[in-house]
Amino acid sequence: SKQFLFSVNQDKINIFDRYSRSIIREIPLNFHYDNLNHKIYYDTVHNYIYAVDDNFTKKFKFDGTLVASLRHLDYPGYDVVGDDSSPYIYFSNGVGVVKMSKRDFKVLAYTYTTNLANHQGWAMGLSLVNTGQGEYLVVFNNSNILILDKNLNKIAAQKANTNLERKYPQESLY
Repeated sequence: SKQFLFSVNQDKINIFDRYSRSIIREIPLNFHYDNLNHKIYYDTVHNYIYAVDDNFTKKFKFDGTLVASLRHLDYPGYDVVGDDSSPYIYFSNGVGVVKMSKRDFKVLAYTYTTNLANHQGWAMGLSLVNTGQGEYLVVFNNSNILILDKNLNKIAAQKANTNLERKYPQESLY
């Protein structure tokens, strides 16, 4: 948003208004696990905020009213990503990623990432990339980087290794 900044601070979403230079709203979340790797998705077209905590994936109105929720596997919730032009969101809960419908909050696809590429492939960070072939989901974790198609099928994976020969990008990494 051009006016608002969003952050997850401990057990709440903070909404900061750039014009008034203050936090205008706090929306509570439930985290049981100690990690700081959380990201929300704000749909600027419909003014909905999507977040995942350690029990539920949640959809909020901008005023903080809970509109929908889905109980997931009770693992650490990390990221929710989406695109304003897409009817879908994706979220990670450590053991995998889930594709959901924004409209009715129904699960459309899911995959466990713990053994999809390399051992201990916990799904923590997510990025959504739109290409000519559709949406690609990039999954970051402590053992590899995984690329999934819009149906959450594996396209590619690279084991994370600090000892790899240094290579320079030939094109934009994103």
